[in-house]
Amino acid sequence: SQAFKIFQKYYDPLNNVHSSHGAVFLPNGAQDEFFPITSTRHVFNRISSDKRLEVIYDGDHGYYGNSEGLYDSYNNGVEIFRRINGCLKKSVEYWLHGKGDMPQIPEVSMIETEHPLKLSFAIQADNSDEIGNIRFIYSTDASYTYRREYVKVTGDGTIQIELKPGEREKLVYFVEVEYVAGYYLTSVPQYTEGLAPKIRPAPSP
Repeated sequence: SQAFKIFQKYYDPLNNVHSSHGAVFLPNGAQDEFFPITSTRHVFNRISSDKRLEVIYDGDHGYYGNSEGLYDSYNNGVEIFRRINGCLKKSVEYWLHGKGDMPQIPEVSMIETEHPLKLSFAIQADNSDEIGNIRFIYSTDASYTYRREYVKVTGDGTIQIELKPGEREKLVYFVEVEYVAGYYLTSVPQYTEGLAPKIRPAPSP
């Protein structure tokens, strides 16, 4: 429709983020029904100004539940808002008030092995601010559910996982760094090109 075309032209983030001149701290749920993890990466990569990212594991667009219990998701609101509030506070302190340092986002890369289902990953985390925890977060069902593995802060920055047949094509992964000061940063999510995220259906009204 014409109305949709107008909406897309003026409000679709992909059409506008490249012209942003201000700093951006982008938080988004890994299982957001309206802005799935593939769109998170597309939008973030098109931002040309100073930017940071926090992909929130087990974070959807809103806690969905209904009387039938068909599409209930557990309420991860405490962890979601802890991350949103921490990132907002850090953004204001650093970009508006010039306080402290803003670490770069972490990076994670897959290390090829002889076994296609035994995967290793190398992780780099900016320790210019004190790190509390590092989590390797991954999905084997196209971003429908996630698992979390802790990585030793003082270790060699590598982690290994073993997949089942058919899971590699649906693999999504990123690293989350939790800083002692109370904010979080994640790497850009990685997944197989052409991945179609598995989106939970919206409940009936």
